[in-house]
Amino acid sequence: MASGQILSPGIYQIVNVGDPRYTLDLSGYDKSSILAYGAHGGKNQKWYLQRLGAGYSICSVYNGAYMTWTRSDVDNTLVANEYPTSWAIEAAGSGRDVYTIRWSDSLQEIGISEKATVRLSHDQASKGNQYYQWKFTGVPMGDAFESVEKSKESHSDPISIPATAALEVQIADPTSSATTNTVVGVRRLGLDGAGDLAITTTTTTVTTSVSIVTGLGGLQVK
Repeated sequence: MASGQILSPGIYQIVNVGDPRYTLDLSGYDKSSILAYGAHGGKNQKWYLQRLGAGYSICSVYNGAYMTWTRSDVDNTLVANEYPTSWAIEAAGSGRDVYTIRWSDSLQEIGISEKATVRLSHDQASKGNQYYQWKFTGVPMGDAFESVEKSKESHSDPISIPATAALEVQIADPTSSATTNTVVGVRRLGLDGAGDLAITTTTTTVTTSVSIVTGLGGLQVK
């Protein structure tokens, strides 16, 4: 929650002061566009703020994406992606828990246009304009925080092995076993001992190799 106009890290719903009908919303359609939308309390309207350098990162509780500006849109619209951006969030002086959200190292602030489009101002023309001011209402952490953490984990590698983990492979000497079958064929074997005796011998060998893997105590599964 905000205390003495110093914004504390936490989860917030961010409502426009100039038009309180609108709150910052992550598009449920493309999961990346930042919109001004009527408040409904969904996770895509809840934002997790953490300190990042001199400012704050603004992370969607819905999918763990970070609010940012790509600089590629002439209308200065905003998006959310996997790369954190540090925003300067400063008390606006027009009420408790009311702040401006400024692109760091610039005078450009987040606001809404006459068409309720979320955008960055092109210059300092937004100074004092309530459509470029936002009321931060704290939301209990609880399930919302767990949702953020799970969203971030979904981008992690399923298995990681620390560089310091020892991995040792031992290959035991192969062992062999042999089975011999002898087939005796008799042709024209007479009582007087005259005849031909044919003997066929077949040998089958089975070889078994054993590999032993040790030293995986540092294995981590994410």
